[in-house]
Amino acid sequence: MFLGIFAHWIKTIVEIANSKFADISKTSWLLVVILLGGLGMIIYHAAGRSQRITEQDNTSEVIDAF
Repeated sequence: MFLGIFAHWIKTIVEIANSKFADISKTSWLLVVILLGGLGMIIYHAAGRSQRITEQDNTSEVIDAF
């Protein structure tokens, strides 16, 4: 069980590191997940994932500019 939680924690850190965020929240989320461990991971999945910028967000901004 511990190994599964640890693997998910590492996956979450990699996901944050590879994602784009609108502001400096990437650093904040990395600190939260690293320092709080499992609790930080739960908080990120509950609140932080919606702050990521997806490819669809970038496309809609370009289309709206025209």
